[in-house]
Amino acid sequence: MPIYVKFEGSNIVERQNDHFSAFMTNHITWYKNDSVSFLEVDVKLNLCLEIYTRPFTLLPVSAVERPGNL
Repeated sequence: MPIYVKFEGSNIVERQNDHFSAFMTNHITWYKNDSVSFLEVDVKLNLCLEIYTRPFTLLPVSAVERPGNL
């Protein structure tokens, strides 16, 4: 079931919705060990954000990607 995410705010922020996509997978496992129950969660999130505004278009892509990947 897809979930749609949108940026909200000023016109500049909302225009970013046309240049953004995300894909997320979740793997959740329920464990019971004696009397203790717990969940193990593995989440993978991939984001794609097109760089189309100044000053970011003037920078090398790696200068924008590296902080974003952190």
